[in-house]
Amino acid sequence: MIHFSLDELHRATATGGGPCAVWVPSEQVACHLLDVPAVAQKKWRAMVPWMLEERLLDRPDNCQFICGNRDGDGAVPVLVVARSVLAAWQRQVHTSLPPGSQCQQLIPDFFALPWQPGQVVVAVVGQRCLLRYGQWQGMAGPPEFIWPLVSQLLGDSTLNLQVFADSEAATLPPGLSATPVIVSAQALLQRPQGSWLGLDAGASASAVRASWPLAGKVAAGLALLLPVLLVAGELVETRRMAAQASHFEQALAAGYRQYFGMDYDFAPADFQRTVSRQLENRAGEGAGVGLALVDQLDQLLADCPDCRVDRLVVRDGQLQASLSGETVGEHLGPALAVIDEQQVNLQASDAGWLLQIKSGSAHE
Repeated sequence: MIHFSLDELHRATATGGGPCAVWVPSEQVACHLLDVPAVAQKKWRAMVPWMLEERLLDRPDNCQFICGNRDGDGAVPVLVVARSVLAAWQRQVHTSLPPGSQCQQLIPDFFALPWQPGQVVVAVVGQRCLLRYGQWQGMAGPPEFIWPLVSQLLGDSTLNLQVFADSEAATLPPGLSATPVIVSAQALLQRPQGSWLGLDAGASASAVRASWPLAGKVAAGLALLLPVLLVAGELVETRRMAAQASHFEQALAAGYRQYFGMDYDFAPADFQRTVSRQLENRAGEGAGVGLALVDQLDQLLADCPDCRVDRLVVRDGQLQASLSGETVGEHLGPALAVIDEQQVNLQASDAGWLLQIKSGSAHE
């Protein structure tokens, strides 16, 4: 099957028609890995919009959900896309493909990257970067957004970085080392690699819609709670309930890490209130400010191999990082001496060192 991007649909004429697939930009698709309870497929599929509601940046009613298969551990990959975006893609495909060609699926383009366990894979395609860091985990965006995420993913881990680029002029930011494999975008976007999910090019009967009735929500809730209520005093059910709570907390942590690039350090009960406030702050100041602060921190720590970031908070145009290491003061002191102390400040604390960086707008 031949694969085209949305802006290459005219090329289908040269193939003589037939079935094809279309790559869609991963910037507008989210792929979640969701732990579902051990109930019938029809039941857990109906629960998906409700279980993902707190992770979404839009109302579930405005989203389309496409579920993969449930694995042995109870995890299910779920593609989420705005219904308006999916409808626009479908219209473009149906109006642009020549007669005789039939689009069978719309596939997020990060699935074109070859991935193996222990790898973080990046492809630089024009002014975009595709990122894949798991069997189902991936995204796309501008380099100034993707590279800081790659640095955080690698951290002190043993993950290896694999880079593809469509030009020899492509460069990696400081602190990252890899030899880019030069490959054209057309050659890279040949076919999906490994596990992948696709969106139907037309109206989907199997896609999960969020507009399910209130009675369905009540039934889904009872399906989760009924086993616990029936045997609520027995130790075995207490353990099951604790396991479910742990699964949901892991799902919350994974969603927070995907959107904010860091682990949350507050009580799970405060998750909705705290994340809502962080999203409002991010909308007010723009994600670019936070990324610029993280990039400035990365530059300061580039020459300090002993410096470790134990905690990182970006809020209201300011970055606070808790640092540890025997040579933090020795390496950062000279660098900070030539910087305005009202913008960058390093202080000793009980747990090590506290570094504060203010954006230009916050400083003013």
